[in-house]
Amino acid sequence: MMIRRVTFRLYPSEAQAAKLFEARRLHAYLYNACVEHRKTSYQKFGQSVDYFDQQAALVPFQGSKLENDGEGVL
Repeated sequence: MMIRRVTFRLYPSEAQAAKLFEARRLHAYLYNACVEHRKTSYQKFGQSVDYFDQQAALVPFQGSKLENDGEGVL
């Protein structure tokens, strides 16, 4: 089976670029918070936290400003 790679070049407007940057910033913030949560849970309590536990913990944040501002990213 052959795996192909397709690369798309984006030429966003300034407004679109700002929204893409904000989405990337929030993604990095969420990722780092999850890594920190796993690290401290294991160090302090000796409990391993898996992906599904963290995903279930994010349910209260659905629909909040952090997830989506009511518009699409672009």
